Amino acid sequence: MIILTSLDGVDAAEPGHRAGAAAVLMKPCPLERLARTIEAVIGRGDRPTVRHATASVILPFRDRSTTEHGAPTILVVVPDEGLVRLARHALTDAGYVVMAASTFPDGLRELQARPPDLLIAALRLGEFNGLQFVASSERRLPTIILGDDRYDEAESRALGAEYLPMPLDPSALVAIVPAMLPKSAPPPSRRWPRKQLTRTVPAQVGERRAVLLNVSYGGMCLEIDEPPEALPVAVEVVFPDSRQTVHAELVWRNRRDDRTWLCGAEIPMVTDDWRLLVDAIS
Repeated sequence: MIILTSLDGVDAAEPGHRAGAAAVLMKPCPLERLARTIEAVIGRGDRPTVRHATASVILPFRDRSTTEHGAPTILVVVPDEGLVRLARHALTDAGYVVMAASTFPDGLRELQARPPDLLIAALRLGEFNGLQFVASSERRLPTIILGDDRYDEAESRALGAEYLPMPLDPSALVAIVPAMLPKSAPPPSRRWPRKQLTRTVPAQVGERRAVLLNVSYGGMCLEIDEPPEALPVAVEVVFPDSRQTVHAELVWRNRRDDRTWLCGAEIPMVTDDWRLLVDAIS
């Protein structure tokens, strides 16, 4: 059931969902939004079909469970390998345990086998729609939808999901996750705590000038002046002030403005020299 209402969305959404509605849309409702919501709720052909809330559903969302060491688990379902790598690094670095799937059927299998604390899904998953995860769950599955046009946010919020636009900003993703997690989920703990820099630390990545923004024993975030698309995954980062070089692997990159990019790098081999450098600049 989909409800169209002229009432304020905050007032109408909760009673609408209690009454069994899979979605509550505000009037006037653009046809594109209504069509996408219908697609998300009932699917097409052999896609999973969502029934009334009092009947059985395709995705019985069981009790969420954290990992043995207590870290919240997050399932990322997106078809883009680079986006998976970016999200995985940002979330793992923040202390979460990340699982990943690239298709709707694979994501559905993961959800049924190991219900996570939070789902992050692309709106477009081939012939499927990421909002079908939300519409198909018996209980509210905390979900962040990644979309790329002006109707995506309204559709996501109509089904109770949060929304982030593409291209994905890793810092925005990490910032929104704590509010989405169940209150019973323990706070994450970083494997390598981030250290505050006590001064500006210049760096060199290949031929490009960079500035170190934050650092830990396991990685770093750099601001690079020029587009880093041509940079290889494995790079040597030189710190001229200390005359030290460290081997790093770029795991994500994101445009900051017209001239600068942010890049996240992982340190695959943590040496004593690297630890001493981190301690000296933080």
